[in-house]
Amino acid sequence: RVGTELINKRSAESLIKSGALDQFGDRNALLKIMPEMLQKANSKAREKDSDQTGLFAIDFGDLQPQKNFIATPFPSFEPAPDREKMLWEKELMGLYITTHPLSKYSWIRIFSDYINCADVENLTQDSSVKLFGLVSSQKFTFTKAKNEKMAILTLEDESGKCDAVLFPRTYEKFQNLLLETTPLIIRGKVNVRDEKKSLIIEQMEHGATLKPPKKLTLNIVGINDPETIAELKNCFHDDGEIEVIVEYGSKANVKSFTKKMRLDAFGVINCVRKWIKR
Repeated sequence: RVGTELINKRSAESLIKSGALDQFGDRNALLKIMPEMLQKANSKAREKDSDQTGLFAIDFGDLQPQKNFIATPFPSFEPAPDREKMLWEKELMGLYITTHPLSKYSWIRIFSDYINCADVENLTQDSSVKLFGLVSSQKFTFTKAKNEKMAILTLEDESGKCDAVLFPRTYEKFQNLLLETTPLIIRGKVNVRDEKKSLIIEQMEHGATLKPPKKLTLNIVGINDPETIAELKNCFHDDGEIEVIVEYGSKANVKSFTKKMRLDAFGVINCVRKWIKR
């Protein structure tokens, strides 16, 4: 417990927005009642100071039990959406706590043509890159030759971060996509300068254009390893939303069966990525 001499309006607002007080209610609701809560706390503190001042001037038999706080009812409110929570968390703590803007796109990892930000360090000069991420930070500068605006970005996904550059032409074309928490499909090439690697961005596209697959085909033809078969069986769910056709047997005699699957776990995604039919 701390008093109002340590918690003011600004610090209380920061605690609410960061999620530190989520156990007490929705963040928007807490922000609405915060002024009333602080007013009550200040009044209580003044009463306590007054009681202590007159402690030796009264008959101890006249002391009354302390009054309890009257609960502050929540007004009508719109629950804070995840996007707003993520923006608050990023601003106040520098990271996402509630969820990550890319969490609902984790299924993209089944496709091997997408790389992670962490993979950029392992690539060589001019390697082509396609990744799914978001802009974590950005700053702007101008070219010396024509004084044209360009952007220096930090890209982020669930694996980590990497640096990237938008030269004037591509910046002008894609500047409207440079919003925090906006998922992006990014294509470009690796640039190595002073032993540091970054991406030169050539194309950007809003990630909302991507939809999870409704049907997949896995190819385990010629695979007889019991551990592999067991791993694959653990990926199936009767209530899954994705139809999965599994091809098995030998090259001379390919058979298939159909199951359901949910792409909501890291192990499942890695399994599918390994056996998905190209």
